[in-house]
Amino acid sequence: MTNGRRGDIVQCRAVAESLSDAIIEKRLAPHPPFRWLAPYGPIDPFEKSLIAPPYPDLIIASGRHSVPYVKSIQKATAGKCRAVFMKYPGCDVSSLGLAWMPDHDQRHGPHIINTLTSPHLVTPERLQNYKTNIDPRIKALPGPRLSIILGGNSKHVTFNAAAIADFCRPLKADLPFGSILVTGSRRTPRALLDAVQAAIAPRPAFLWDGSGDNPYFSILANSDALLVTGDSHNLVSETLTSGKKVYVYNPPGNPAKFNWTLSKLEEKGLIQPHGSPLQAGKTSSFDATPEIVSKIQHYFDL
Repeated sequence: MTNGRRGDIVQCRAVAESLSDAIIEKRLAPHPPFRWLAPYGPIDPFEKSLIAPPYPDLIIASGRHSVPYVKSIQKATAGKCRAVFMKYPGCDVSSLGLAWMPDHDQRHGPHIINTLTSPHLVTPERLQNYKTNIDPRIKALPGPRLSIILGGNSKHVTFNAAAIADFCRPLKADLPFGSILVTGSRRTPRALLDAVQAAIAPRPAFLWDGSGDNPYFSILANSDALLVTGDSHNLVSETLTSGKKVYVYNPPGNPAKFNWTLSKLEEKGLIQPHGSPLQAGKTSSFDATPEIVSKIQHYFDL
């Protein structure tokens, strides 16, 4: 149960898919004033159909807008329906169930699961599948392969000309890679994509520009090193499952909590700072999803 944001859906589905094959996705879009009153107000009456029976055994929810809907279902089921919130939903969850919150939120308690990285859909099984069934656009490119995973502009971060030039500087060196793979997101500005494309020319490369299917999983599975922008907690968390060296560019304006997470990951040797010589290499895979799921199972005796 989410408001439809891609990052929230990924986190919820990552947990849900680890717990059950019977998953129903609900996207909430309450109108004013119900949107403004969340998490403390009632549900939007025009969205009553979203919480009609049959009721679920467990709700994986994200966002403050989901709280009134969770409360309504729990009331209708006399509390039998349990709930887990992904990230802080704007209120105390102790009477509702559990919440997962990243360490950088600095919120702790008996009803809160904390991990350094976020839950995601990049499982060992998916990576192995995409190694076996490699996207033909990638298979044709020689190794070792450097993958560049781009986030983009956000509430706090803007990839202006200076930031773009700073990010691209290491790409103009004599890199020890046979080819380069590039993929962006909905937030990636065109100027950043164009600058990366210019920096890696004339090397063998694949750049996903938004047309056709994004071979994101195939890129992760078939990388020998990864360079990722540090504006997205989800992107950094996902790249750490690859078992390959991960280099992170920390953009100007990045929130202090993201900077805290990146510093902790660097202390643990899980990421390399931007500016370090880009090299292929294996490292330990790091994924918090199984830990989060295990704690949910233990708490609810699933």
